[in-house]
Parts: sequence; structure tokens; C-alpha cells
Amino acid sequence: MGFPGDSDNPFLATSLNHQHSKVREKLGLPKDFVLNSFGHSMFTRLGEAGVDAFIIMRIAEHSSISVSQRYMRSSAEAIERAFERLESFNNPIVHGETDDVHSIPATISATPEKSLTEPFNKSD
Repeated sequence: MGFPGDSDNPFLATSLNHQHSKVREKLGLPKDFVLNSFGHSMFTRLGEAGVDAFIIMRIAEHSSISVSQRYMRSSAEAIERAFERLESFNNPIVHGETDDVHSIPATISATPEKSLTEPFNKSD
């Protein structure tokens, strides 16, 4: 497999690995710091930034979502951000600032005869 170089000659993957080994040794990086480490670092940082596993899967061209899910971390901060996003998404709807029927949160009843203030009844 070759990579395009500055000239018409392809840049071979073996040359890239050789160059990476030389740089790794100069910087004193461990031998397990391979070229894929850059990708793993990027995908981990994307997961930490709140990017969902489906987007990571598309960027990384993973064959399944389970491969991409290993980059997801459910830290307390990430969970808090998820609820903040939900609250900001729901806020315009609660205050009547939107007419978009598709934006109605799942917690609001779809049946008009039910009031939001009525207690939940199992027989419904």
C-alpha cells in the first residue's frame, strides 16, 4: 500500500512506519506508541468532547458501533452535560417558543383530553 508523496513516487507504508520508529525513539516514546495511537487518541478525545459513537464510527470507518463505543466514557460531567443539553432543548418548548410539533418531548402526552396535571393512572 502506498501513500502519495510530494513527487510521482508513492510513499510506502513501510517508509512511514520506519520514519515513525525513528521519531518515537528520538522522543523517548514507548514501543507500544504506534501510528494507530494517534487515531485512538483522537477518537478518545472526540468521545470526551461528547461526540456520539455513531459519528466516531463514521469518521473512523469502523465496521460496527461496538468498536466505536470503546471510545465513549460516561463520566459524571458527560452525564451532566447530557441533561443540560436536554434541558436547553426542552426549554423553548416548555415556554411555548416553538410551533414545531416534532420537538415535543416524550414526557408530554400526545392525547389532548389528558391534562399534564392529572395524576398517572395505570388503567390508562
